[in-house]
Amino acid sequence: MEVYFIKIEKGIVPACDSDYDAMKRFKNGEPIKAIITKPRNYEFHKKFFALIRCIHHNLPESWGKCSENSFRKVITMRAGFFNVVKTDRGEWQEPVSISFANMDNLEFEEVYNKVLDECLKIIPFDRQDLEKELIEFM
Repeated sequence: MEVYFIKIEKGIVPACDSDYDAMKRFKNGEPIKAIITKPRNYEFHKKFFALIRCIHHNLPESWGKCSENSFRKVITMRAGFFNVVKTDRGEWQEPVSISFANMDNLEFEEVYNKVLDECLKIIPFDRQDLEKELIEFM
């Protein structure tokens, strides 16, 4: 069961009526196990892909002709977010998944900021100007 809560000064409370109804299944004082995460912000997720599109659109020729998806994978790994896969034939790296199921908002914010830093090494935009430019790509 997935239930959303809102943090208030005295603790946490169900976020809406359906969450409140779901919590009625438990008795007062009954232990409940929960994993607390901050849900992903969809607009922030769109901003990440706007960043990828914007930089990919402005890549210098030294990057050759790579797809937007390939660029996203490479820049994510350059930012330090990759897994090492080992087999009997050696090992390789693959970018971490940034899906909503695999990463909460705090983790995603770290990925976004480090990817942005890597993008600014490729194309020397002013960070604030780039943030404004991303609105056009969203």
